[in-house]
Amino acid sequence: WSARSVHNEIVQHIDSTGALPLGKDGYFFCNGFEEYGMISDGSGGAIIAANCWGPYGTKPNYYMQRITADNRVVWGDSIGTLILSPGANRDPGHNMILDGQGGVWYANGGKGLQSIFMQRIDSNRIPMYGPDGLLVCQIPSGQRSYFDIAATAPGELMLSWMDFRFGTTNAYVAKISVDGVVGIREIAVPSSSALTLSDVYPHPAMLGSGISCTLRDHGWVRLALCDINGRELRVLSDGERPPGTFVVPIE
Repeated sequence: WSARSVHNEIVQHIDSTGALPLGKDGYFFCNGFEEYGMISDGSGGAIIAANCWGPYGTKPNYYMQRITADNRVVWGDSIGTLILSPGANRDPGHNMILDGQGGVWYANGGKGLQSIFMQRIDSNRIPMYGPDGLLVCQIPSGQRSYFDIAATAPGELMLSWMDFRFGTTNAYVAKISVDGVVGIREIAVPSSSALTLSDVYPHPAMLGSGISCTLRDHGWVRLALCDINGRELRVLSDGERPPGTFVVPIE
């Protein structure tokens, strides 16, 4: 599967023999607006999202389409399904992932407000959070960037991003459930410019495992082990540290 945006969103499928089941011109998705995304549908097909103009108004909207492994268009006509409202003032950044229940999670940033909106499209291509999506974070000031999503369980998702609201780069994480509840909201973790953490080694953790930490400046470091719901299980380190690298053991 391949997609290309040249003012129009064109999708192409090349099978194992090198043939083009969609023809040499591919599948026309919509009148594009430079930004598109595509992931596997988990069954040999593809799911495509794009910022489209066409006959839908004077501002771009976000649409999504699914094509099966046997090249059937299954989410409506050639345009697909509207996932975010007309002219919702979005920016180009977006990300999407399967939700584990036949649908798709889709994250998009709000231009100007530096916000991040989440949408979930179920297996019947119905947007679960309304035409504007679910507002996960709205940053009052400071540029937002680098957001990403990861599924943690069927119907559950973690969203991470970075912003500069306090004048320094910090990373944040939020947990979103299938019913649209933001369980963890904007939990800050130290930025890579202040503190760098390595992966646990050896992994899986065993006797003698540890996390290597590099601190840029002298400061107080509190390192805790938490479960996926944000509950603190154990404090690994809590105290002043000089600049440099140190290893925190995990039993």
